This record gives sequence, structure tokens and C-alpha cells, in this order.
Amino acid sequence: FFFETQVMEQPQKKARTIDYHQQVNSHEYYTQGMKASGDQVVKSSDRFVPVLSRPHDSVLTKADFAKISTGKYKTTWKGCTLMKSPLDLVLYARILEELRPRTIFDFGTCFGGSSLWLADQAEALGLKDFKVVTFDREDMRSKPTREHPRIEFVLGDLFQLNECLPPKWLASLPHPWLLIEDAHANVYPLLCHLHVFGMQPGDYFFVDDTHPSLPNGFLGTEDFDKTGFGIEKYQEVRPFLALASLEYVLDTDLLDMFGFNGTQAANGILKRVTPTETANILFYRQWSDLCRADLMQSLAEFGHLVLRPEFNLDKSSAPSLEQVINKLGLVASDCYKGTKLHPMDAEGRCHISTSYDPLQAVPPHHELTYAKNSPDVIVFICITPPEDLPSNVPNTRGETTLCDSKMALTLLDPKVRQRLEKEPVIYRSTLKSAVKNPDLAPIMTWQGRLNVGDSVEEASAELVRRGYTVVHQSADELVYDYSSLLVKEDRLIAPDLSHFINKDTLAPKTYKLMWENDASAFAKDTAIEIIEAYGRSRLHFRWSKCAEVLIIDNRKVAHGTSYSVGTWDIRAVFGNFPEEPAI
Repeated sequence: FFFETQVMEQPQKKARTIDYHQQVNSHEYYTQGMKASGDQVVKSSDRFVPVLSRPHDSVLTKADFAKISTGKYKTTWKGCTLMKSPLDLVLYARILEELRPRTIFDFGTCFGGSSLWLADQAEALGLKDFKVVTFDREDMRSKPTREHPRIEFVLGDLFQLNECLPPKWLASLPHPWLLIEDAHANVYPLLCHLHVFGMQPGDYFFVDDTHPSLPNGFLGTEDFDKTGFGIEKYQEVRPFLALASLEYVLDTDLLDMFGFNGTQAANGILKRVTPTETANILFYRQWSDLCRADLMQSLAEFGHLVLRPEFNLDKSSAPSLEQVINKLGLVASDCYKGTKLHPMDAEGRCHISTSYDPLQAVPPHHELTYAKNSPDVIVFICITPPEDLPSNVPNTRGETTLCDSKMALTLLDPKVRQRLEKEPVIYRSTLKSAVKNPDLAPIMTWQGRLNVGDSVEEASAELVRRGYTVVHQSADELVYDYSSLLVKEDRLIAPDLSHFINKDTLAPKTYKLMWENDASAFAKDTAIEIIEAYGRSRLHFRWSKCAEVLIIDNRKVAHGTSYSVGTWDIRAVFGNFPEEPAI
């Protein structure tokens, strides 16, 4: 009776989700058919919804899980401990039957019961050309698991992803993929790694144990009566969903088979899709043909503009700094003053975009929001478009993501929005006179960041000239603040929050955020709320041609970098509107 009641209630929740998607996020979502053999592209329906469009709650309560877990930890398969919810076993069977995967990843082998069940179930469904690859850092497999010809065991540490999951090896595994994450180790980097080095449209992530009411421990332990484990697990998933918000959809047929999120994988069953371009794109034949008035009108209306050549052009055809600035009627900005952090190219035309690790997406942000000299406009110029290279290419530049800052503000949690509207945030930065690693000098020293000499007095004076407040200085260290609201003119204007999600970023060593009123730290959860709001307001386009130009109004549209592979060369120029704009 309990499950019948919840299933009857489910259509109302689904309808609310779909209505929300249609009102707030108007992008079209397309997905490939579930059948691996089908080439048909199916338009988004009630089954597939945006990854950030649903609340993280469920019809299943803590009391329900107490009942389910009583049997879950007693379940075996061929004498091997299985440790899977009976509800999720039904969902696995459904995916296996419809997707018919050729590679099944089972992260978290333990005794091997789940791998054995998956292999046997796949064979029972008639799958012939497949294998189950299972991972753990200890080998505790049962004899039936060891002897099954379809199961491949990988002994490895998921905190060493390049060793445990080498990109070349991943590229050799046949698709479709079904990836079941049940190891609870290094979750966010693991999702990023698999997304970059293998996931293709049609593949599935099944991220287990993300349910908010999931017990913290095994049946019979003290932690079993406590919750929070599932919430912490989902906190690792949220940044990935926010930064890949258009590359995945939620499969609600599976998630809601037993009522809204009636699974331990609440909002954790994801299908990889190919997003369609939704950015404002205009085509041109020659740069000289473009009309400034038309460009400025389009930029004012949409906050961004992609200029795409109709024909393939070579590198010599890419517009110069002077051409871009003059065409738009902008005043060239010296916001970085030619610092080593953002060096100019050999011809002095524009800043060379830095290269990022493909696993470290840069969250959407507005350039230099922590400074008075934040540019009005950012122009990206494509010198070398991305290539469709094998997925083992390291250290590549990702796609430039675009997000509507006005829409993002409307999607923020009301409590977070209220505080951001009223209370300024302090950006506290620390620079050194010298660092041991010369590669870090452009980021961590005042000589590199400010383009000044060794004198701390000179560096301090330069900071004051730029509008900062110096709070501490010594012969080898300089600390300074800048205070600003993150909401301006009904728009969310956030800085780069990479250090809240990328563990090995240098940002915590160079700057931190705090609330001005009480000097308390800016919480990670608040940062993720902001990143999610941007993710839900994201527009999509893909760099495709040399001489392609992206123009962004730095007040209206946030930009970032997505996870990606390939060879890129993207340059950036900065400009400001004149005091009395001609338009």
C-alpha cells in the first residue's frame, strides 16, 4: 500500500518538475535512444529532465530505509554477500535490458556479489559481447566472482586515477557504458575523469548512496540510526552536475519507478547527452563586413555574441586586438597590465588563455569582480579550434561556458540570495616577495601579479592605486582586501570559485573569501549554490572554427571553462565602454 500510494502521487511531482524546466530553462534537450543499436535521436520528454531541475528529496524516509536495510545486508547471490537494495536491483535489471551495455563498471568490489549478479543478469538477458570491470584497493572476492569469465578485477586506488583508470585503456573499452559508483572514494574527481576520458552520449552513471535519508552505517551499528552520509555523497556530485549541466540528464523513469527518488541513488542516475547550441550566434564572411551598430545592439540584447565565419579561415584571418576593439568602439583595458599571469602573445595582440587540466573545470564567473578595474567586455578569439583527438590528450583547454547572470540570481536559494544582496564579501589576497617554485611566481608574488619591482612599498602603493585596502605588509608578505556585493543590478556577479571544488588549486594559498560583517568564512555550500545557479542558466556553444569570436558583456554573462580534451588556442582581449557610449 505504501508504494502504491507514492506511485499515485508521482505524476504531480513530475509535472511540477517539467513545468519548472519549461519556464526557467528553455534549452532543448536531446538524447539518443536507449537501445544501443538505435541511431534515432529522441527529443526530451518527461523521462529525461535537466540534472539540476529536481529537489534532492524522496518519498523514502529514514524509517523506510531501516526496513529495507534489514534485508539488504542479508541478501546474497550464489553464496556471496550482495549488499544492494532490492529496489535498486530492479533498476539495474531495467538498465541492463534497455541499454544493453558492453562495458559495466562496478566501483567498490568488496566480496564481488554485485559484480557477479550484474554479470549473471546480463547473460540471462542475452548480452553476449560484454564484460564487468570491478575495482577495489583490496582483493576480497569470493570464488564464484574470481572464476566468472565475464568479470575483470582491477586492484587499484581511486585516488590515483591515472594509474587505476588509464585514459588509453578507457578508450579501448566498448560502449555503451554503465558506470555504477559504489566505492565512495574520490567521487568528484572520479566523475570528472570518466566524463573527460570516456563517457559518450547514451552512457549512464548510476551514483549510488546519494539519498538524503540514508543511514550512516551498517545494520546493527550505532551509526545506522544516524543520517548524513547520503547528503555528503551528493555534495561530491553537485559540483559535477553544475559544471556539466547540459551534458547529462536525469532518467526519471528509473529514479521514480518506486515513487519520487525511490532509490538509494536519489538524483544520481545520469545519462550522457549531446547538448544543442543555444548561444547567440551570428555568421560572417569577412571581418570588415560586420556592422558595429548591429553588433552592439545584439550584445546589449543578449549579453553575449558569437561571431562564426561562414567558411574555414586560416590563422592569419583571426582579427587583431585593434580590429576587435575598434569594431566595438571600446577603450582597451589594462586590467592585467601585461602581468606574467596573463601574458600577451608574441605580436602583442591579446592575452594568451592559460591551459587548464581537463579535469579542473573553471566555474562560471565575472572577470576581476574582486577589483575596481573589472573590464566591461571580454573578447575571446579562436586561433586554433578544438580537434576531435583521442581522449588521452593531457592538459587541454576546455570549452568556454556562458551563463546568464540575471537568470542565475532568480535561481538562487532565497536565503542565500538575501544575504548576497545585503552583505558585501571581502576578497583577501596574499602575495609573497618570492616563492621556491618559479612557475608559481606569476600567481603568488607581487612582482608577477602586479608587474612591479621587489619593493613591498612599491607593491603596496600600486595596490592602493588600484583601489585595494592593504591590511598587512612586511618584507616578504603583502595582504590586501577588496569588498564588494555579489549582487548588482539584479544580477549575480560572482568571482572564480574554483578552490571550493578543485582540491589541488593554488587559490587557497593566494586568496580567500569572507563575509564583511563578521569576517566568517564563505562556506563551500554557498559556493556550490552559486555554481549550481549558474549551471541552471547556462547557454551552450562549441568552438568550431579559426577566427571565431566570442564577445561577452562582463556584467550580464558569466564565463568559465568546462571539462574537455583536445588541442586549443584561444586568446582573450579586454575592453571598457567609453564614458559616453556612442550607442
